[in-house]
Amino acid sequence: MQVRADEGIILVDKPLGWSSQKTVTRIKRQLGLAKAGHAGTLDPLATGLLIILADAATKRFAEFQQLKKEYVAEIELGRETDTGDAGGRVIRIYGGKIGWEEREIADEVKKLVGEQWQVPPVYSAVKVAGMTAYKRTLRGEKVELKPRKITVYEAEVLGTDTEKKLVKVRFVVSSGTYIRSLATELGKRRGCGAMVASLRRTQIGKWRVEEAEKIEDSDRRESGGGTGISGRDG
Repeated sequence: MQVRADEGIILVDKPLGWSSQKTVTRIKRQLGLAKAGHAGTLDPLATGLLIILADAATKRFAEFQQLKKEYVAEIELGRETDTGDAGGRVIRIYGGKIGWEEREIADEVKKLVGEQWQVPPVYSAVKVAGMTAYKRTLRGEKVELKPRKITVYEAEVLGTDTEKKLVKVRFVVSSGTYIRSLATELGKRRGCGAMVASLRRTQIGKWRVEEAEKIEDSDRRESGGGTGISGRDG
């Protein structure tokens, strides 16, 4: 695993169902860190690379949050939920025929590339008057979020599964980009609606998820008398 202990940079492969904060808390306990935080939230239903900055490195949050991020998403066409992902309430199922011409889908995905204004989902960690948008939404409040300028640097179709109505897409995006919003936009362009069925963050800046520690692996070493996540230079 690629842990730069001298720089306080810890790479973790966040498991499905864990919040980013729960992951940070586990790592802090394992390593006995005085302070630590993550450099970019991953939703509980997303997996993949979470960079944790510890001790003196916590001063570098702004630097890490501006790095480009790569994601691989499975987008389900023909279904919409209120959250934009598989954890939400279904609000629409498209009854018409979905076109599965790979060239057409690839062209629509490529049209998502570029600088643009994006409205974050109301079920998101964006703060509204000191409280996250998703908490206000759960309380029944009407939340209106302002669009923010984001950039999609790359977007390519990796494959399709017509039986499950899935399109697998790799995105490289700027900080603050919501893949759920991109999936919603793709659904609008295809005329059938869409949601994110699964999402995995594979890279942040130069750091890749293949270098990261899996929580279950570190748990096994901890229970076996090891030190949990071990650091090494470079």
